[in-house]
Amino acid sequence: MTNQVFARRQYSRWLALLGLLVLAALGFWVWQRSPGARAQRPSPLPQDPRLQAYFNQNQAQSADYRDPYRQP
Repeated sequence: MTNQVFARRQYSRWLALLGLLVLAALGFWVWQRSPGARAQRPSPLPQDPRLQAYFNQNQAQSADYRDPYRQP
């Protein structure tokens, strides 16, 4: 009977360790796939000097432009 209890405890420990390992691997995978602040923005495309066009949805480095009439 004590061998069964010991085997059951050891099995549950290995199962818990395996579960933690799977959770850690899943968390690492999600962290690697998230763009976050590590993402590099593409350089802005050249534009005609007579035109100034700004798009808030742009992912380029010039996308930080804020309209002067808008309050932050």
